[in-house]
Amino acid sequence: MNASSKQEAPNVFYRALHEKYSLEERHKIAHFKRFFECLHGLQSFQDTLIDRREELPALLKEHGINIPVNEIPVMTREEGFTQKDFNIENWPALKLYSDWNKERLVHHDLMRTLGETPEVNPRFDLWRKRQINRCRSELSHYAHEALYHGIVAIELSQGCSIGCWFCGLSAESYEGNFTYTNGNIELWQDSLRVLVDILGPATGAGICYWGTDPTDNPDYFKLILDFEKITGILPPTTTAAAHKDNAWSDSMVKYTREYYTYGRFSILTPKIFKTIIDTYTADDLIDIDLFYQGKDSKIAKAESGRVIERIEKESVEFKESLNLTDQATIACISGFLINMVSKKVQLMSPCRASNEWPLGFRVYAEGHFNNAEELRQSINKIINDCMPEKLSGDAIIRFRKDLAFENIPNGFTLTSPVRQHTLTGTKAHQRIGEIISEGPCTVSDVTRALIQEGVDIFLAADLIQKLYEAALIEETIRN
Repeated sequence: MNASSKQEAPNVFYRALHEKYSLEERHKIAHFKRFFECLHGLQSFQDTLIDRREELPALLKEHGINIPVNEIPVMTREEGFTQKDFNIENWPALKLYSDWNKERLVHHDLMRTLGETPEVNPRFDLWRKRQINRCRSELSHYAHEALYHGIVAIELSQGCSIGCWFCGLSAESYEGNFTYTNGNIELWQDSLRVLVDILGPATGAGICYWGTDPTDNPDYFKLILDFEKITGILPPTTTAAAHKDNAWSDSMVKYTREYYTYGRFSILTPKIFKTIIDTYTADDLIDIDLFYQGKDSKIAKAESGRVIERIEKESVEFKESLNLTDQATIACISGFLINMVSKKVQLMSPCRASNEWPLGFRVYAEGHFNNAEELRQSINKIINDCMPEKLSGDAIIRFRKDLAFENIPNGFTLTSPVRQHTLTGTKAHQRIGEIISEGPCTVSDVTRALIQEGVDIFLAADLIQKLYEAALIEETIRN
């Protein structure tokens, strides 16, 4: 299947973004990008910049940053850029980077939009919309906006060899790869075609890693090039082992540029950070973000997975040193998690990490496959079982566990840790809240009770549907 115009949109946008700026401008952008990566990641860099500005020229040179000192405003530890009399319009090079960065965020929004499937698979599209609504209600604004709700993540290895102590997914130990051999090539390409058949161009909003590191699979780039040929988009890539194999990382740099996509190098130690910036210029990595994740990093960690495990073992001081945010998850997929080694497919969506879901995502259902046709059957079964457009009469209806119910005149409120929902109108609005909160009950029970109290049957059905679509109703876990 060839790429559609919708499939190409994010890549076309990113290409246009590059072409909008001259080579000289992109050079300045790349070097300010590296400047902020060092500033936000390395405490030693920040200390020198703020406390010993006379050492700034040598500091910039050491980190491969080609920016004149007079283009960097004076900074304070408390405020970042000095707020007094600071106007970014007076700093053209910095403004250039700022404008680029703002426009680049549009790419994120395009990828979220790409995941929509209203025409190809309306049931899946409505399910995904409910997950987005739930995340908007359940997570902080910062955490929700960071998610693009891609619809498929495909693991090309079993487990991960890196073992990052902060892994929000608590990735299992590495056990093997899905290699690019004759039988696997056919399975891989046919599986991608199945996904496109079921989900359409939105498949291109997927990624080819999860609780894995792409560097573990030497055939990774062969596999994602097939992904690009069949879906129309080369997926973004994140690795924590860019320093291990220059040839592999060179390929990543090459493909981000050639296919107008983006990537991330997660960096675990200052030594590795130095290796990366010595190997690649700021211009080389204009489309690859450097995230320093060492123990002294100022980059915040999500309180999920191994971070939770580590906090339970360490002191209060350790937790305070982590600069934890209310992100609560690093999961970004509302759709299917597929492992090509174990031949397992799961339906998942982000959530606030908890005792029930410590990895920061829910698993609603799972299946297995040995070939592409069985993958099709497993996905279709999951869609049929888990994605009703309307709740059936015998479906158990209850408010989400994280929502606190409260009566108000002619209505009620539901309050999560970050947001309050209010439903008001008539006595019927109040009663439906009371009946559901008193539970357990079925949709038919609620409807029958409302009709007995004189509520129009169509109004009753409409109220239930609105609660369902707003993701205020707990969805069934079928594992």
